[in-house]
Amino acid sequence: MNELEVLNKHVSDILECRIEATLLEMERTALCEVPENDTMTPKEFLKLTEQTCARAFETLKNQSLKVEASVDELINTLKAQLTWDESLKVGLNEEHYPCKNPEGKHKTRCQECLCCSFYNTLNTFSQRNTESLIKCE
Repeated sequence: MNELEVLNKHVSDILECRIEATLLEMERTALCEVPENDTMTPKEFLKLTEQTCARAFETLKNQSLKVEASVDELINTLKAQLTWDESLKVGLNEEHYPCKNPEGKHKTRCQECLCCSFYNTLNTFSQRNTESLIKCE
């Protein structure tokens, strides 16, 4: 395989196997267990729900950290393909990815430069992470 195919496979694996799969797992995390055959008092149900939520909290926290680390790896993998001059030119050594072509009166992001692409990628997966937490069952 040539370098581009290897890079594509690596990035796709990170995206599909580690990010998307983990986000889907997060959405399927149960926050409440309703027994089908057993009757429960409200206190018993509350205790069961608290225990379920405590377990879910740990699982969701770890999965969220895993998504964050995978997104960082995805971006670092793409950044590693740039030459040193290219990365200095676009300012990718800075953590917050400042826009190189701010537009308009309020100097908003151009949405076209490489910094904006990385910034938008981080924002997108941050939002997806939050959505997965909200969608828990």
